[in-house]
Amino acid sequence: MQIGNPALKRRFKENQISLIDEMTIGGTVNKTIILLILVLMTSAWTWHLFYSTSTWDRENVILPYLLIGNIGGLIIGFIVIFKPESSPVLAPV
Repeated sequence: MQIGNPALKRRFKENQISLIDEMTIGGTVNKTIILLILVLMTSAWTWHLFYSTSTWDRENVILPYLLIGNIGGLIIGFIVIFKPESSPVLAPV
């Protein structure tokens, strides 16, 4: 089977069955809740930062975080695509 997604290319091959490190529903729910809490905390902090500054200074306060977040997210995304075994560590980043 031909897979077009580069993140899945090296992992899954035909007739490959892994009995180790299987995902469970409980583990999936726990990881989802942890990541959701991290996203909510960072977004709440960003909105607080945005609304606590004056109207004229909002762009100067938020723009560095926006640029660092976008470029950092792109770099982390490429690392996860080309080195999938790093995804458990880099998922919260």
